[in-house]
Amino acid sequence: MTDFNNKPPADINLPVANEPGGFSGRWAKAHHILLYFVVATVVVWLSTGFYRVNADEVAIIERLGQFLHEPDGKAKIFEPGVSYHMPWPIDTVHKIPVQQKRTLTVNTFNAPADAYEDLRRSLLRRGASAELIGALFDPYVITGDKNVVHIELAVQYRIEDPEAWLMTVAGQHKDTRDARESMMNFMVCDAVLKRMGRLPVDGVLLEGRRLLPEMLGTAIDDAMSFKARKVEDAQHEDHDHDHAHKNDPDDNKMGDGHFHDEEMHIGVKVSQVDLVVVRPPNYVKTAFEAVLQAQADREVLRNRATTEANNLLNQAEAQARQQLAEGDAYYRRVVEAAKGESARFEQVYIQYRNAPDITKWSLYTETLRQVIGSADRVFSVQPGQKTVLSINPPEFDANRVQQNNPGQ
Repeated sequence: MTDFNNKPPADINLPVANEPGGFSGRWAKAHHILLYFVVATVVVWLSTGFYRVNADEVAIIERLGQFLHEPDGKAKIFEPGVSYHMPWPIDTVHKIPVQQKRTLTVNTFNAPADAYEDLRRSLLRRGASAELIGALFDPYVITGDKNVVHIELAVQYRIEDPEAWLMTVAGQHKDTRDARESMMNFMVCDAVLKRMGRLPVDGVLLEGRRLLPEMLGTAIDDAMSFKARKVEDAQHEDHDHDHAHKNDPDDNKMGDGHFHDEEMHIGVKVSQVDLVVVRPPNYVKTAFEAVLQAQADREVLRNRATTEANNLLNQAEAQARQQLAEGDAYYRRVVEAAKGESARFEQVYIQYRNAPDITKWSLYTETLRQVIGSADRVFSVQPGQKTVLSINPPEFDANRVQQNNPGQ
């Protein structure tokens, strides 16, 4: 470094701008380093815009707080593959597994006993019965005839509308999936309460596992739609006008804006509902099991009687068909024989009209041939002639007599 203190003014050498180690040189070097750093940072930032969508997913891009839309107004869906978007914070990629089946377990009406285990132990020490504690604290649902049952569901669903699924819960929630499942759990509980409120307890407990899944599946799928109040062209003219309309609950207008109810959907499709638990309260479980056993015995007896009745009916129908077939065959046989005899008689009658004597002789000889043909011995006797016929007695077979009379 140049020393300015120990040299006279004439001997002072000022630093030159392009002198190595000078101020301008150091600044140029720092400027280049900063430029390289900025360029590298921009390149790395731009490279973060590449993303991959798996085969069972689709993607929706949110740009500056708004989803990218198609010309028809629907959200733009990006299919599986590798794509590029503007890096964060300009764009945000939301990947939605539309092919994945999810299961939501709803045990709101059948919470386990460990949820109040401490209180349960305290009451048991004080002499309260377990059945009474369960009756007081176990969650339940009320049927249409004011009875209590416990029910637990496993709802299988998949995402059908990615845009509606993303818009269901705002993004500022820490865990949007838990928030969505909490809302779906609320909707399922609402559908269960409404459906169970129309059914008797016998229909739930006795036929519930056969009929309830389909009924609840339809009700839950319908419950995933809801009405939301939306405002159009809302412009407040002044505070007094706003306050006047705000105090009127029946007025659907606010300033120049109009409210209307719009049908909305959370974007899921319920594919199956499984009943994990359908049971009566523990303190009446024995009585319900007795009823179930009686119902089962009744069904067994009814099925047995129905089977026997069907067998007898089938046998009777088979006999009736056989008799009808035999009668029809006999009828056809008699009719055909009668037709044959009638045709033969017509032919003989025509021959008789043409040649009576010849026809008589032909009939006589034919009849005589039939009679003589069945005889073992034939004797020809002239009119007025007497003859002696020798007839041998039948042969006696002792063995045949012994076989016909074994007891003698």
